[in-house]
Amino acid sequence: MTPDTTLKTVEGNIAEIDFDNRFFTLEDRTGAIFIKIFWKPNFEEKMKKQKVGYYEAPSVEMNGENEAVVIDLPWKERGDFPRSQRRQQQKGGGRPWQPRNEKLIVLQCALKAAVDLYIHSVPPGEKYDIGAALSDCTKAAITTTDELMKAGGA
Repeated sequence: MTPDTTLKTVEGNIAEIDFDNRFFTLEDRTGAIFIKIFWKPNFEEKMKKQKVGYYEAPSVEMNGENEAVVIDLPWKERGDFPRSQRRQQQKGGGRPWQPRNEKLIVLQCALKAAVDLYIHSVPPGEKYDIGAALSDCTKAAITTTDELMKAGGA
């Protein structure tokens, strides 16, 4: 260690990782990137597991004010350190939510019930028109769905 470098522990959420150039940046509690940290080849396996948004508190050797080299990368509890907003932005805020179409779900169930009832009401070996049967089942399912939705309060 040279006289102009110092050893210290920094903490933050990973804001960016560049595996080709072997560095990552950390963001502080406010979400501002405050340090660029390089790693040596002996940390390659550990760094492959890291992702944007992960909390890290590495021991580093400072090279100037905003750059450092990893000396140790221990696992540490996040504690009260806030979660990264950058990770949410990268992922688009998590899995997109799609509202359920309750009426369609009830209609599908009613149609299946109508078809099952129709199949069991036809004596074995008797021929029937599939198109007409499906049409009758669909009409019955639509009527039943409206009744069920009203009864369910929707």
